[in-house]
Amino acid sequence: MLAVARRYVELGLPLEGIVLDWMSWPDGLWGQKSLDPARFPDAEDLCRRMHDMGTKLMVSIWPHVHGDGTDRLELAAADAMLANGTTYDAFDPKARALYWKQAETALFAKGVDAWWTDCSEPFEADWNGAREPSPEERMRINTTEVERYLGPDRRNAYSLLHSRGIWEGQRATGSPKRVLNLTRSAYPGRQRYGTYSWSGDIVATWESLRRQVAEGLSFAASGLPYWTTGVGAFFPGKVCPGLDGASFLRGDFDAGAQDLGYRELFLRWFQYATFLPMLRTHGTGTPREIWHYGEPGDPVYETLVRFIRLRKALVPYLYSLAWQVHSEDSTMFRPLAFDLVFPGADGSFVLYEDEGDGWGYEQGAGARTELRWDEANGTLTVGRPVRDYPGRPVRRVVRARLVEPGRGWAEASALWLTAEQQRQELRIPLRPSRSSSRRS
Repeated sequence: MLAVARRYVELGLPLEGIVLDWMSWPDGLWGQKSLDPARFPDAEDLCRRMHDMGTKLMVSIWPHVHGDGTDRLELAAADAMLANGTTYDAFDPKARALYWKQAETALFAKGVDAWWTDCSEPFEADWNGAREPSPEERMRINTTEVERYLGPDRRNAYSLLHSRGIWEGQRATGSPKRVLNLTRSAYPGRQRYGTYSWSGDIVATWESLRRQVAEGLSFAASGLPYWTTGVGAFFPGKVCPGLDGASFLRGDFDAGAQDLGYRELFLRWFQYATFLPMLRTHGTGTPREIWHYGEPGDPVYETLVRFIRLRKALVPYLYSLAWQVHSEDSTMFRPLAFDLVFPGADGSFVLYEDEGDGWGYEQGAGARTELRWDEANGTLTVGRPVRDYPGRPVRRVVRARLVEPGRGWAEASALWLTAEQQRQELRIPLRPSRSSSRRS
């Protein structure tokens, strides 16, 4: 992980976070929340060195614990397990508190920044078999398994209570670090607990990518605002040899990143995910770092670099959308039926800023700047910031340009108009380029 973070620094590319996925625990102790000391001898030093490079660490934790590790023995002794003997009872407040204490001691206190609460359904009875079950079969298989231990009235709500335990536990520490929890299962109300969901361990096919668009929009339309997908899919080809389970889970690209076809799929997936609430690559079977997808100068590599930088440039806009989710019950992405946007009309947007971490925003610490577009006069007005927060820059450089047909983000960025704002309102005249006027 340190080598990967260092390489991105050397390339001059932002890497906001790395996920330490499953199997971080000692051998034979699936679900133990402490890291394997043979591979991670000093977790605190690991986190510090990653933070020094501008990268945060998310660690996968599971509701299941196996073997004779301290976590399972402690949960069992406290009568905090479901009847299967390996899954903690998230419906029990005392069990949630104990589970959090284990995560805090082993990971959060060492500097871990965020959580990947994998398998939060918490059962996956459809994982085995040579033939992929139909959606109806899959629902029946999993429902039968869940109801054995949770009953029909609680079968879908485990992830909600699991997320609640992480949220309440971290908030109770008094840490200014905000809660971020990537959870595989969702339930109404879980958005209050700092959670994202993703589309699961899917296969690398063009059909899978096509489905992501509809699935994500449907998820957002249900009222849950934070959703993402694993760029390139979890399984590029056949199931990873060391990963037992459903042999029907097979992508089209056994050679992974060595296959030029997979590189194209990975790139298109990456471009799509650039505009999701969270951009992340994830999977087994082939590397995901961008240097495995070509050399500088190669089209795929250069396009990945371009979209990484575009994503970084979009952060103020995305952060403002996240504030709208919090303050106005909005959503970060949605079907076009929710909005109809076209040239020829006035428009407005509120840019939101705060410290980026901590809980001051709950007491109103944050600046709002209204951006207003006047179509008739071709003028962008940048209003005076309203409210404030500790450390807000006094001076701001504003760059603006019209987006026009045939001119992408990179082309437009070279023609930005620049103005400096301190506390005053700014008015920036924007006109179409001559070439755009001729085309129209």
